[in-house]
Amino acid sequence: MDYLKILKRAYQITIKHKFLWLFGFLVALTSGGINFNLNFSSQGMGDQFPKIAEGIGDFVIINWILILIILVFLFLLFLAFWILSIFSQSALIGCVNKIDRGESTGMKDGFIIGKTYFWRMLGLSLLIGIIIFLSVLILGGPVVLLFVYKLWLRAVVLLLLALLILIPEIVLFSLILKYAQRYIVIARKGIFESIKLSFVMIKKNLGPTILIALILIGISLLVGIAMLTALLIIGIPMIFLTGLAFAVAGLIGALFPALLGILLLFAISISIRTLLTVFDYTVWTLVFKQLKKD
Repeated sequence: MDYLKILKRAYQITIKHKFLWLFGFLVALTSGGINFNLNFSSQGMGDQFPKIAEGIGDFVIINWILILIILVFLFLLFLAFWILSIFSQSALIGCVNKIDRGESTGMKDGFIIGKTYFWRMLGLSLLIGIIIFLSVLILGGPVVLLFVYKLWLRAVVLLLLALLILIPEIVLFSLILKYAQRYIVIARKGIFESIKLSFVMIKKNLGPTILIALILIGISLLVGIAMLTALLIIGIPMIFLTGLAFAVAGLIGALFPALLGILLLFAISISIRTLLTVFDYTVWTLVFKQLKKD
């Protein structure tokens, strides 16, 4: 397999066919996302914790209807984006397949393909998700209990054993998912047949599959480092401007540069993630077609 040729072809498709960016954007919104790391200091919290807990409890009791509405809204919003993501995954795979075959395609085709294979793609994602969840539950449950009962050594040993099983399993099912999605959209197979065929394909082509996965991880890391550097270059001046605006005009005056900076950083981040998503789906589609041909 000519890996360089596949990567070059995937790059050309990603840059040239801009309608794919919409579907990549919808997938990027629910795959990975933005991580928020919150660090809380425990110093001096011991005495205050009961009061804080009581205050939170009172707030929940008084505003439970509002909290329930917000939780339902957030759940429905996540569900809507997840559905759009499943829809867009089919669209990306189907449109890239058509482009690679030299056929004309566009956003309209993407919507038709997404609608056609939505239920099978949804069922596939749910099935693999349930398998991984049950594995984590079965292997992780005893570990949690051992930690609860403060049997530290046994807990750590069992945790390491669980990870030795879970990590390869998650990697395997992640690869199965990539090929199974393409069996559904390109080869028009059913869910269980796609999983079976994907396992056979990985078994026969383990080396190329692992290598292309590592190449894509390496590309993502390099792009991530470059993106972080760019965000720091942009973010530091924005923080300075926000501080200056706060000193001159107070909190209200600082809101505009702060919001502008946040929106700018988010736009850059999601744009790069969108392009990486389209590139990733294109590479795996081209790899799948090459392996299936061989």
